[in-house]
Amino acid sequence: MTFEQDIKNLRLNKKLTQQELAEIVHVSRQTVSAWENGKNYPSLDVLRELSSLFDVSFEKIIFGEETMTEKQENIADTITKDLSLKKRYKRATLLLGSALMLDLRTDFLLPCKLIA
Repeated sequence: MTFEQDIKNLRLNKKLTQQELAEIVHVSRQTVSAWENGKNYPSLDVLRELSSLFDVSFEKIIFGEETMTEKQENIADTITKDLSLKKRYKRATLLLGSALMLDLRTDFLLPCKLIA
């Protein structure tokens, strides 16, 4: 289904007229009509209100289907964990690099003190 068909079906399922929906989301009746005829699309703020009003996900309103499948959620979790590990590795690398630099500096300065 398309956005136009979905928004109209959601409105009709709630037994709302275009005017009633317009008043709820603070737009004109003509604006709702334009959405349902594919001539215009709501702003993100209005999409959030529609999502809440119709008790459907943001993705369902925009794309006409739930886009976040279980597999995609697992991928998202994996990416989050990978990013967390990347931050840890970066900190560890910086710490080890700093320690190595201090060690090299100490090794370099030590012979100079012995000569003096």
